[in-house]
Formats: sequence, structure tokens, C-alpha cells
Amino acid sequence: MIFKGIPNGKKWGQDCRGFTLMELMVVVVIIAILASVGLPTFRNFISKSEIAEAMEQCGAIVRGITLFVDQHPTITPADLMTNFSTYPNLGGADDQITTLIPELGLPTEATFNYLIRVAVADNREVHLCISAWKPSNPDAILLFSSVASNKPEWNGKFYDKTYLDTTVAGVDGGYCDATGGVIDNAG
Repeated sequence: MIFKGIPNGKKWGQDCRGFTLMELMVVVVIIAILASVGLPTFRNFISKSEIAEAMEQCGAIVRGITLFVDQHPTITPADLMTNFSTYPNLGGADDQITTLIPELGLPTEATFNYLIRVAVADNREVHLCISAWKPSNPDAILLFSSVASNKPEWNGKFYDKTYLDTTVAGVDGGYCDATGGVIDNAG
């Protein structure tokens, strides 16, 4: 369509044509195609940034618990053979990791909830498996082990396949079993 402008002596709207329905539909189709290409990329970017936050928090939890065990030589392995959490609806205040280790300082506005499963070996080596999930989607779980896994499905110490796709089953790795429980021998 060539826009000729307003002819001399005519007012806007008289003998002037707008866009045809076909032209408008072509524009809508182009916008839809661009959105269909950009939206999955945007969602992937959001998921990766959420996973990075969870990895950072899990690393802080592992460092805090390991430091706590090192600084308290009288604590027995049985004292830490338990489950801790960062969210209030699992047990009471004694189940909160920050009750045991107040200096851990986890942010209260964190995106994820964490379930921390701890086992301390007789040699005082700390075995940790941390499950992380968003309250809005409890089926999408991230697993973090205190030791790297040699399994190809794992990304070192981290397993994010069930977070990115909840239909995927979990895989044992590091000190984590497929459901997020702590195991004694790393794999």
C-alpha cells in the first residue's frame, strides 16, 4: 500500500484508506511467530536463573553445616543424622536448620524451600543431600549433593532434570538417592 497523504482540499477520513484486514492479519501472524520463538527462550532463562539461586543457597548450607561439624567436635554423628528444613510447616522450630546453626543466615525471601538430609560418618565426614523446590510447584525438585556425582545425568553436585521436566524420574547421584534421601556411599 502506498500512502499518498491527504489530498489537497480534503479532510482526514474523506477518501483516505486505512490498513486492510489482510495487512493487519499479516502483522498479527508475524507478532505471534516472534512470540512463539522468544517465549521458550525467556522461560529457559528464568529457569536457569532460579537454578543458579538454588545452587548458591545449597552451597551455603553445605559450607555452614560442614563448618558447624568442624567447630563442634563433641557433637556425635547421631546428633546430625536427621532432616532439617528452611520452611516452617515441616515439624517445629527444632527442625529448622537455622535453629541449630543460627549463623547460617539463609534469606527469608528465598524463592525455594530446602529439605536438608544430613548424615555424619564416623570419620566426621558430612554427607548431605538437599532437596529444593518452589512452593508454587512442589513436584519440580532440584537435588544437591555435598559431593559431585559421576553419573552423566548429574551436573557435578546438582541434578535439575526433575525441575525442568516433572515427568522425568530422579536419578541417584552423589550422596542423594533418587527421591532426595541421603545415602552413605557416593555415586
